[in-house]
Amino acid sequence: MEKSISATLVTQFHQNTRMNFNVMQSFSTNSEIFSMSYCPVNNMLLTGCNDGLQGWCFPDPIEDIKHPIPVTSKKFILPTRSGNNDVQDLVDSVEVVGDGVVATKCALHGAIYLWNLTATLASDSTDVKPTHVLRWSDTDNYFMFIGVQAEAGLLCCGDDKGMLWLYDLNLLPPPDPQTHIAVHASTLLPWPEITDRYTEKKRKLSVTTYDIVIDKVALSSDRDYIVAVTNNNMVCIWERS
Repeated sequence: MEKSISATLVTQFHQNTRMNFNVMQSFSTNSEIFSMSYCPVNNMLLTGCNDGLQGWCFPDPIEDIKHPIPVTSKKFILPTRSGNNDVQDLVDSVEVVGDGVVATKCALHGAIYLWNLTATLASDSTDVKPTHVLRWSDTDNYFMFIGVQAEAGLLCCGDDKGMLWLYDLNLLPPPDPQTHIAVHASTLLPWPEITDRYTEKKRKLSVTTYDIVIDKVALSSDRDYIVAVTNNNMVCIWERS
């Protein structure tokens, strides 16, 4: 993984329709970056790193930037696991849900945290206070990335058993900052039994010989389809019945 990221602030279009990007400014972290998401409400780029969650705040509007400008950097403090108060945890997935709300997944936490970036910045604090804690797999594997479809009000994340954990954000209870009762997935979609004629013909091992890891998911805005990619190079489509 690259330990630096570059912000492209000016784009030029050539007559041959190819795009040439002028990198006007770049900035870096001291840790590996695994995931990033931009929040237009707050003009902030969030990055999940192996030592926590990093953010860069851009001026508004970004289109007016012509020259390198100072970019404010923030290191957010996420909830810690029990017995791990002195260690900043690895953030392997971060996605902006909408209206300044962010979904963040820390490895080994067994949960996905929803929190309000706008409120956090307004409080002049870097401590993340979740509005909801979504119950997720207790796996000790990393890098299964969140998928969000804000228009559909859905969030989904796969695990290392081929399972899809689907959350209907429209059905979330009111925030309860005192108890933080974990919200269970609206639907669990297990890995289906499949027939692979290709592997059978080639006498290769079945795709289910080893655990199926769902690396990334995407959802349609009409809530009818989920697309997932697995660690064994399969692209799978689920249709609502």
